[in-house]
Amino acid sequence: MNVVGFELNYNYRDDKGQLHERTSAVDYFRVVQPLLYLKKNTDWNIEIRRDPFINGDKNWKDITNKFDIIFSGYNIAKEAAYISIRVHGMRNNCNLVLDLDDNIWEIDESNPVYERLHPGTKDHDRVEAILKDVPHLICTQPFLLDRIVHYTKRIGSMTHSIGNSIDLDLYNPDPHVEDDKIVIVYSGSHTHFLDINFPPFVKAMHRILNEYKNVHFWAIGMMTNIFANYGERYRYIPGHSDFMEYIKLWKKEISMADIAVAPLHTSNFSKSKSSLKFLEYSAAKLPTITSNVYPYRRERNSDIIFAQNEEEWYKNLKDLVENEQKRKKIGENNYNYVKNKRNISKNWIKYKELFENIVKNMKD
Repeated sequence: MNVVGFELNYNYRDDKGQLHERTSAVDYFRVVQPLLYLKKNTDWNIEIRRDPFINGDKNWKDITNKFDIIFSGYNIAKEAAYISIRVHGMRNNCNLVLDLDDNIWEIDESNPVYERLHPGTKDHDRVEAILKDVPHLICTQPFLLDRIVHYTKRIGSMTHSIGNSIDLDLYNPDPHVEDDKIVIVYSGSHTHFLDINFPPFVKAMHRILNEYKNVHFWAIGMMTNIFANYGERYRYIPGHSDFMEYIKLWKKEISMADIAVAPLHTSNFSKSKSSLKFLEYSAAKLPTITSNVYPYRRERNSDIIFAQNEEEWYKNLKDLVENEQKRKKIGENNYNYVKNKRNISKNWIKYKELFENIVKNMKD
């Protein structure tokens, strides 16, 4: 088997227009990580290339002749490039497999990509046309798969759900720091404005911070002013656009945390997200309180703690703040859950089986 994967978000421009290189989180989890494990565990020829539309790797005739599968994200450039890949792919029995990790049909208006990608925009129409046409599409979870089929009318057997998995060798935080303060941590990008400002969580968090003077709240990657009046007890930790740099930061900062939170407002866009935050927190052996919303409801076999309203958020936070042994027990149980159920060292096989079936069916 010959497989090439493309990182599509490798190049980006900062606020000053300067071009930088990075590995984005979505590229890492949805393309790079699975291919690295396939390369490690099979005798397949696996290549991972950076954005071909910037680096000039556009000879699709030769690429499709060399590889059985081209694997990449959904936003695979302009129509002409996609058509070229499809035409040469069909001629050379090369299968195009794309991955989609977001519900592009029901984007929240507060999301930074809304202006560019919401229904009715040129970019949305282009992406939707590609998603309707591409032979095989992978997404992160069943609810998103349902929305994809609903909006594209794709054949269900050509659309596949493979959840995110954690590499525990990579997510290996520094030893936990034991001190007198209790740190409640939230991590997320600037796309999660509505989540960190979710009213039931915010009100409960204010009550906890006012009641327990040794409790601190840290936000990694997502700035909010609603807790700024707590002085040094509130800390904003800037994230990093390069996933590998983010992991270095995460390992250090998460070692000082005691409780993790993942508030999520209710919308079809939110319900289409993955439970990656819970997986990351669990890799650090943290107890996690989340909104009682899909996708977190998928993790019911873990010791995840759900909160539906302000009182549930307050009660669960209070319980964990006051009970160190419970925090450690739940954190350990969730770590074992991720180790056994959501570990890429086991789940890479799902990609192997899918790619083998795709190639077999193409030859048949």
